Amino acid sequence: MATGDNTMVHETLLEIEDAFKLLADMNVIQNHVAARFTADVPLDLSIAQFAILQFFFRRPGLRTSINQLADHLSLSKASVGDSVEKLKKKHYLLVEPNKEDRRSRLVSITEEGLKAHSTALAAIRPFLMEMRDGVGATTFPRAIALLQPLREWLRMNKQE
Repeated sequence: MATGDNTMVHETLLEIEDAFKLLADMNVIQNHVAARFTADVPLDLSIAQFAILQFFFRRPGLRTSINQLADHLSLSKASVGDSVEKLKKKHYLLVEPNKEDRRSRLVSITEEGLKAHSTALAAIRPFLMEMRDGVGATTFPRAIALLQPLREWLRMNKQE
């Protein structure tokens, strides 16, 4: 193999290592935050379930399909469907037939769901503020901006 080929292989391996390091770091962050969320929030909610409540909290009165919800959250339809069913059993979401498309159902948040969202947010807020203060207030907006292209690429190339 020529020296140029070795350099190219080495550069490619470094890029792959960087990609895995990024994914490993994101996984570590996710695991730590999920553990803290589970410990701090008294409602037996997962982060994915909270994200669904947050979605509806920010859109009062919205009724949407599971497919649209999954697309917005960049999660699989199966995962969102499972979370919606769990939230429905807790009376946090209302799931109704879609009169315009009988193949789909429309999901909306209930008053109990709004209260659960408020309770969960109040419970996790101290940790989030502590984390923000620990890493600096500008870290989160910068990280979001850096990760947005990756998130969008993954959303566009996800496999169901």
